[in-house]
Amino acid sequence: MSKYKTPEIDTTTSRPRFMGDVKVVRDGKEITLENVQFFTYYADEDAEKKNKPTVAFDFAVEPIEKNVGTVLEETFTQTCSMAKTVWTSLVWLVQGKFTFNDMSGPVGIATAVTQVASMGLQTGFGDAVNNILFVMILITVNLGIVNMLPFPALDGGRFLFLLIEWIFKKPIPRKAEQVVNTVGLVLLLAFMLIISVKDVFQLVTGTFPGM
Repeated sequence: MSKYKTPEIDTTTSRPRFMGDVKVVRDGKEITLENVQFFTYYADEDAEKKNKPTVAFDFAVEPIEKNVGTVLEETFTQTCSMAKTVWTSLVWLVQGKFTFNDMSGPVGIATAVTQVASMGLQTGFGDAVNNILFVMILITVNLGIVNMLPFPALDGGRFLFLLIEWIFKKPIPRKAEQVVNTVGLVLLLAFMLIISVKDVFQLVTGTFPGM
């Protein structure tokens, strides 16, 4: 937000102004601000000739005092937000809202990290480091959630076996468990290989998302 530059307004009489009601939360209470006037500007010369301005949200973010309590609170909040994002993505994947081309393996992840680092370097080295750290945190949360899925060869699969043993009060034959885990591991490795081949193909053909 600090690097955002507000477009200058030369004239205001000929430019339509947009007004609306905005709901905000103040001191834990939801209130309605009526007849809020939104900032408008012309995106280009053609828009100015046609008198068609663009509506922009002009606001500032109130800083939070940095101390041990707020840092821990923000860490917990941001981690929960990332976990929700990952879980929602998995649900949407099952629902078919994401396709096979939207998935990425190690090759795709490395490419994405390179892209966000390059975007950060456009404004500064610190932004590049922050972008990389953000992606690393997201990957860590992602791995943690996926690892707990009830699938063989994952920790979630092991937990499922323990749950079954607890319900039926008898252990699952270890040979059967080993066979199931082996099959699950083979499927995971095969899936990873297919995703990696797809990522390499997209990189070679220049069709990787964001390129």
